[in-house]
Amino acid sequence: MATTAAESISDAGTDSSTETLVWADGTRYVGGVSDGKRDGKGTIFWQDGTRFVGNFTHDLRNGPGTMVLANGTVYSGYFIDDVLVDNPLPAVSSAANIHADVMQASSSSPTRPTEMAAPLANVSEQQLQARQSVASTDPTLVGQSLEASAEALMDVLVTTAEPIVEPIVEPIVEPIVEPIVEPAVEPITEQPREPVAEPDMRAPVESPTTPLYQPVTQLNDAVQLALQASIDNWAAHWSKQDVPAYLNSYSEAFDVPGTLTRSQWEDQRKTRLGRPAYISISIVYDSFEIIGADEARVTFKQTYNSDSYSDVTQKFLLLNKQDDQWLISAEGSQ
Repeated sequence: MATTAAESISDAGTDSSTETLVWADGTRYVGGVSDGKRDGKGTIFWQDGTRFVGNFTHDLRNGPGTMVLANGTVYSGYFIDDVLVDNPLPAVSSAANIHADVMQASSSSPTRPTEMAAPLANVSEQQLQARQSVASTDPTLVGQSLEASAEALMDVLVTTAEPIVEPIVEPIVEPIVEPIVEPAVEPITEQPREPVAEPDMRAPVESPTTPLYQPVTQLNDAVQLALQASIDNWAAHWSKQDVPAYLNSYSEAFDVPGTLTRSQWEDQRKTRLGRPAYISISIVYDSFEIIGADEARVTFKQTYNSDSYSDVTQKFLLLNKQDDQWLISAEGSQ
């Protein structure tokens, strides 16, 4: 990366540790830092929404990594010294286009202050049963052929058949139907109806109940990220010497230190932010704690560098949530 004016946020050190680096153009890096350079796993966040997640060595992208462009396109591949040298090719893009997109997104990289057969007879079932009955009682039928058996069967049926008696049909006598006399129906007299009062359309309609606001009373990942983002922005405004944005990080109920009024304290901060030629702030977080409803306490190590003064301080901030924002209500050294 090229070297620019020293408005970035860095933290010098010899051992690789997880830190947050903020540059004057608003770019942020969260990950490993060794000897003041990005080293190990980390993430770069650019102001246009682009971000890179991967590995770093000697302040350059080295090894597997993923670029997520501002338009939502995602490229994953292998980087050597900040150059994409190997990547899977999506169906919609060529290798040249991928390389161009990644390198264009990387051109806004943050800088540092230093560097998928027919039957024989038709015999009914009743006849067959009769034949079997006869055969069982008449020995002369046993062993005869099928034709002889059939003839003998027909003889038995003829001699044993009972005469058919026609049923006597009695005449049907129609019943005498007496006429039905309808009872006289008395007319029904309608009773007058009482008037029904129409509803008053002018009556107010109750609106649905608005859900009650739930204050923050427990620390979770989302709350910690929101607190960290607010403090990172505060440090970035300080490094860029943007006095109005810096002062907007403080709550109206901020506990002004000493005997100064809020107006006097703001004048003092304007002078101290505007005097140095440059300011660099580095923050290493220690702890996050919810100490009350919508109230948090954050501790960290702050490194301050300018052209005329440098120091390292263990510091704390008290923040209150106001309209989805965490604002500073008190600050001090530990």
